[in-house]
Amino acid sequence: MKVYLRRGRHNLYTYIVDYPPKGVEYIVPPKPTISKSSRFDSLKRFAYLHAHTLFKEPLKIPITTDAELVHSAGGMIPVTNKPWILGYVEHIGDFVGFTKGWLARARDPVYHRKIEKALSGEQCKGIITYADAGKRTLERTLDISRFEEKLSTINIAVPLNAPAKRQETGMTRFFFMGSMNFPHNFEIKGGREVIHAFKRMHETNPDTELIIRSAIPDYLKKEVEHDAIRVISAPLSWSKLSELFMQTHVFVQPNYLSAATAPIEAMSFGLPLITARVGSNPEIVAHKKNGLLFDAPTLPYYDDDLIPRYEHMLDYAADIRNHSFDEETAQIEACMILMAERPQKRKAMAQDAHASVEHGKFSIGVRNKTLKALYNAALDV
Repeated sequence: MKVYLRRGRHNLYTYIVDYPPKGVEYIVPPKPTISKSSRFDSLKRFAYLHAHTLFKEPLKIPITTDAELVHSAGGMIPVTNKPWILGYVEHIGDFVGFTKGWLARARDPVYHRKIEKALSGEQCKGIITYADAGKRTLERTLDISRFEEKLSTINIAVPLNAPAKRQETGMTRFFFMGSMNFPHNFEIKGGREVIHAFKRMHETNPDTELIIRSAIPDYLKKEVEHDAIRVISAPLSWSKLSELFMQTHVFVQPNYLSAATAPIEAMSFGLPLITARVGSNPEIVAHKKNGLLFDAPTLPYYDDDLIPRYEHMLDYAADIRNHSFDEETAQIEACMILMAERPQKRKAMAQDAHASVEHGKFSIGVRNKTLKALYNAALDV
């Protein structure tokens, strides 16, 4: 079976290409780069983006291929004579593009009607979300009555890694991972609260260490000058990052918006998680089973329809800086204390986390079985 995969930039698509379902051959177009893009290509893109906004059209892309099926990333609707599948879709914003004014477009009924028409068409054979939270946001923003049966959740899957033989007594190491390129992501992923929670917890649990792999906002750099906090702000190869996963005991990333691959990659090394009860996070973490959940932040990123409340994440990061997250910090501290003081409970959660990637819903095997069944149904195989 040949499937034309218009992949997205996220590494979850790398894991699909590198670990395809049995019997599936992906045809993957080369990813364009700035250096290879001509001035004409840039002008075409500029003209297209303005035209789709002017005429209130959802994102579309023409695809010509001899593959039997087209699988297009996100909400980019293929214009093709082949049957097609969309995914992974996070929310309605994927269909309108994240350029200036996208939040208004995401709530515009004109866009909604055109998206509904495309998704209910005969050629659309499936819409994949990576979490049930994604399905809920489509249910709350679109009339899904004509394509509800096409919606399915296929969890993100990552390759399995052998869990390290960690010492369960003595030092407990917590690992926080943020972005190397966008310091504002530090606040959005809950890094500020992790620092404050750890420093308070460390006073009564001195055999603890916090490792941070992230760019740090300038105003927090003094906060991480602590004997038990180690900051890695340089880019790391995957092998070096893997060493950090293997050297630590708990992956703590509050993440005030839906998580993607990082927590699942942590579980693949046998790390239990600490995260916020937000978006898709509760679908990754089963409380007290493979990690710990704490209450959603008092300053939410998502509205009731699960569409973001902010045009740009920079705005959310700025809002976080202007608010005290004392309750969240206290809850993170309590979670860290439990992980540090109950090593056997932590070990049991670590084993469950690893099992979920080995043969559970985050495994390559389960994902491929579900994805292949969807492809077969699309082609009536």
